[in-house]
Amino acid sequence: MNISVKSGFTFFLLMISVYTFSQEYKSDNEIDSIQFNRVNLAINIAVKQNSITPVDSLLESKQITLERHIAKLYYFKATFLEKKYELKKYKATTDTVSFQTKAQEILKCFDLAIKKTDCINKSEYEHGKYLFLFGLIDEYRNGLNPDLILEYKSIKKQLKDKGLHPERFGIGMNADYHIGRKQWLGVGFSLFSQYTPKVKYKSMCNGNVWEYAAEESAFGMNLLTFNYAHALNVETGQVNDFSFSLIDVYAPFRLIPTKFGFFKDLVTGQSNYYYRPGIGLSLGFVSVSYSYNIMFDKDKRATSEKGLLNIEINYPIFNWNEPRWKD
Repeated sequence: MNISVKSGFTFFLLMISVYTFSQEYKSDNEIDSIQFNRVNLAINIAVKQNSITPVDSLLESKQITLERHIAKLYYFKATFLEKKYELKKYKATTDTVSFQTKAQEILKCFDLAIKKTDCINKSEYEHGKYLFLFGLIDEYRNGLNPDLILEYKSIKKQLKDKGLHPERFGIGMNADYHIGRKQWLGVGFSLFSQYTPKVKYKSMCNGNVWEYAAEESAFGMNLLTFNYAHALNVETGQVNDFSFSLIDVYAPFRLIPTKFGFFKDLVTGQSNYYYRPGIGLSLGFVSVSYSYNIMFDKDKRATSEKGLLNIEINYPIFNWNEPRWKD
């Protein structure tokens, strides 16, 4: 009988513990849901009113206690102030009190967001800070305040260890191999070449590898490209190909809408002019495409190159996005 009473009492205590735990767990979920909704409401009102006041009021009220929700508010505030202050359009020197105060206010919000967020969102917030500083570097170069340059170098180094590949913009070089009636080997250069690589950060989060894709796909573009190619399998004489492209895309796909050029027979001295659009696929700097020659002289179309299979490598060899830092 005593054993039965003790067993019943133990079972009763166990049920109370389970019920209490379930209520606490439910309460935590409810708090999370309530704060999540309040944060989103404040952000939506701020966007609608074009004012940071709703977000500041919620932060000052101390109603939000969960760190990840506080982090979301600070990250929104940082991006909001970045757009509002337009520091990239600032006409005065970057050493002015006004510029420094605004820049530091934005950086403080980014830093608080990074500090308070969970590991899932940390890479996203760090990338946001990097983009803000990169925008200032791109605008002011070595004229930027030295403290902000150090901030940029620091966040860039952190993110490069996690998978960042910075954008490149400068003079581009290319090498290409074409297969048609003849085989051609060529080189060229672009006065302006831009490459924004795919960016995917990897970090440990709760014991697992967590990935955040800041840039889903790469983008590459050339402006004002000049090419030279030489025919490899000509039994007699030599034939060269000179071409010019106003604009072309080499990532995430290959697109050549404005390429013009001419074949030059070095034996006969004849030049035959053409228009050669093309389209294809790419992987990073490497692309495979098909292009079609439209000869301006209709009498030459039967004997000249028509379709060409192209294998190309494009790369900006100089990166004007990275200034030569002053010591």
